[in-house]
Amino acid sequence: MLVNRPMDADYYSSSDYFLAQSDTQMRSLKEESDSDVYDPANPPAGTTAGQQFPKTTIHYAPGVSTSDPGSPATVTRLIGSQPNPFASGTTIQYALKAPAQVLIGIYNVKGQLVRTLIAETKAAGIHSVNWNGTDGQGRAVGNGIYFCRLNSGKVTDNLKLILIK
Repeated sequence: MLVNRPMDADYYSSSDYFLAQSDTQMRSLKEESDSDVYDPANPPAGTTAGQQFPKTTIHYAPGVSTSDPGSPATVTRLIGSQPNPFASGTTIQYALKAPAQVLIGIYNVKGQLVRTLIAETKAAGIHSVNWNGTDGQGRAVGNGIYFCRLNSGKVTDNLKLILIK
């Protein structure tokens, strides 16, 4: 992995260092420059493995890349909703591992169906649907907690939504 922190003379100086931590195992090549460009496939001559490596956090969500809607999903599930809590509407994201019949509904805390958002076959991948806080007849529902339920094949997943007007 090549870790690069762009240097901007207005905010950083060459004495600012990227945070690193030590380990007893040889984990990285240490080479630093504010002007040279390095190719990770062809490390500079004369570099040796060191015990310093960048403090890097990698976030992994199993089966889903929300940043690339065209990427394949490895699991079928509800990803989340934005915004949540919401006042006038929310966008619900979901992932399908394979093409499937999808049923997405909104339920109240008593388990009663408030509105069906989707009831159709969808392709594999990342999808989204909007809910504007209305029931099946187009009437605004009251403030409170609602649940979005995804049913697709043998998979059922639920997501809590909070409507605050």
